[in-house]
Amino acid sequence: MQENLANASRDTTEIDIPTYSDGSVSNVYKYVKQMNKKLNIEQIDSGYVPFQIRIWFYYGLVDTNQLLLVKCVSDKWVCDWYTISFNAGPFKSDTAVTVIKNRNPKHGWAPFINSLFELKIGELPDMDKLPGIKDYIVTEPSGVNVEFAAINRYRLYSYYALNSFADKWWQVKSMSDLLRLIEDEFDFKRLKT
Repeated sequence: MQENLANASRDTTEIDIPTYSDGSVSNVYKYVKQMNKKLNIEQIDSGYVPFQIRIWFYYGLVDTNQLLLVKCVSDKWVCDWYTISFNAGPFKSDTAVTVIKNRNPKHGWAPFINSLFELKIGELPDMDKLPGIKDYIVTEPSGVNVEFAAINRYRLYSYYALNSFADKWWQVKSMSDLLRLIEDEFDFKRLKT
């Protein structure tokens, strides 16, 4: 099994990323590309074999973000957990990164991967595409950006204010359940805002 990009070109990769009404690429896509470069992790927007999942946790009022990265390397599943602190160092101009590598889910990889797909991680729409979401004004500044890459496929979508909307849309509840699954399986803790 390959451990790198699927070597697909943009011409053959199905790409689903948030865009603005004028068709321009959203800042979310620009952000994850910038962070991938800053963290020195490969770009996956041309696909990945067999698949890779990245969940970027952001907290609007806190200068620290987190990243969960799940991928298969040399026929072995790995999970890395990044904590990224901005405005670090004596002059508040550095970015500090800590990584917890090679974590394994409590109940094994097969049940964990199956649960991710049962919760529709590869199919959930961007939250801004949910019918009726534009009727709400969101003031909660925290959420997640999800990158999902498979063979010739790349998706990026976002969810925010999960506690406010989990009872209104099944998709938001599914994302909440995904995050709870990750916390339970890996003993990871999201930051509290």
